[in-house]
Amino acid sequence: MNSIVGYFHKDSRYLTSTAGNGSSPDNIPFYFRGGPPNHFRIRCTTGTMDQFARGICSSGFDTIFTISYQIADLKANRKIKYEIQLTNSHGDKKILQKSLMPNGCDVLKLSDLVKETDLSDRDGFYTIWLFSSEAHLCAHHILWRRSDNAIAVEHFYAGKFGL
Repeated sequence: MNSIVGYFHKDSRYLTSTAGNGSSPDNIPFYFRGGPPNHFRIRCTTGTMDQFARGICSSGFDTIFTISYQIADLKANRKIKYEIQLTNSHGDKKILQKSLMPNGCDVLKLSDLVKETDLSDRDGFYTIWLFSSEAHLCAHHILWRRSDNAIAVEHFYAGKFGL
């Protein structure tokens, strides 16, 4: 069940990789490994997520986010909702509401999210939180250096409740 994902910029030959997903399957229509889930490692169709990442948005760098809704239920056809919370280095916060179809993926640039929310920051440093009470999402953040198209990828990190 573990996986590794790799990314490379279309104008660069270098590959960057990170953990793709955890050792337990997400968004499946049954409990995995017997017994009901606990509040730290819920693994059923009513998954919950609370994860965060760092981001940089400046003249030299941008951050790209891939957020995917992977689900094994072939009959699933309902969009799920999720929330993106952006916080700049001064503690100012803005919230965006998004949705995804089953097995869909959003690819978002931090610079676009900053423009959309009008949450500019002179330093260019941000914290990004993802929340969903409808599904567990697989998310990565990719730091992109504009000068030579170098990238570095990392998975989002478990949030307040380890979800």
